Amino acid sequence: MDILDAYSDDFPLPENSVSIFSGEWASQIPGTAGSGNASLFSDPRLIEIIQRCGGLSGKKCLELGPLEGGHTYLMWRNGAESITSIEGNQRAFLKCLITKELLGYQANFLYGDFTKYVERETQEFDFTNMSGVLYHMTAPHALISNVARISKQIACWTHYFDADILMSDPTLNFKFEFTPKDIDVNGIKCRLFKQNYLVSLQQKSFCGGKEPFSYWLEKDAILALFRSFGFETHVLSDEPNHLHGPSMNFYAVRRTP
Repeated sequence: MDILDAYSDDFPLPENSVSIFSGEWASQIPGTAGSGNASLFSDPRLIEIIQRCGGLSGKKCLELGPLEGGHTYLMWRNGAESITSIEGNQRAFLKCLITKELLGYQANFLYGDFTKYVERETQEFDFTNMSGVLYHMTAPHALISNVARISKQIACWTHYFDADILMSDPTLNFKFEFTPKDIDVNGIKCRLFKQNYLVSLQQKSFCGGKEPFSYWLEKDAILALFRSFGFETHVLSDEPNHLHGPSMNFYAVRRTP
């Protein structure tokens, strides 16, 4: 690529920025052509959680892995007082800045490793959105522990491990190692199952974790961990036959003394 290829001959328009990442967008950006198909800017999964948590008006919010800012936009639209949103993928971070400029929503995007942020953070957040990230972690149990420490309400859509389902699916089983790593976290016995990204790592649109593998937890272990840290859990949907592996959408609310 010649550096001159990075210049545009188009008439300046806000939506021109979408073409910088042509073919890489996952989300359908409202009012914009050339983006993706996922309805993350109007995602009913997060909208339902926000409603059940009493809305976001006046709440200080944290978001882990915003991808392209779709959920960030929804949190802002639902009255969040402030949003700190952390993205570790360079291309995804820049796409968030593009959608923020296009749609005019307010959020503080930070580029870096959100696991390090939640390890060290001491301030408390009223609402944390950790949707689409847990199954990309090499230590998902640690993320749950740290998020639980600094959050009052937590939204989480995630894939989970189910040996029977994944082993019987030839489109998925080659990615997994079915011998678990057993750990004990806060009195909860958990089994970690290794998932390998393989050829997905060659795609510019890759939106997984920063290592070539991650570990998945079983559904019951995920919910038990949140409960062990003082939260009530509410599963709103469970899709064991999801295209990319079993998934659930749930929220957790810290129990009052």
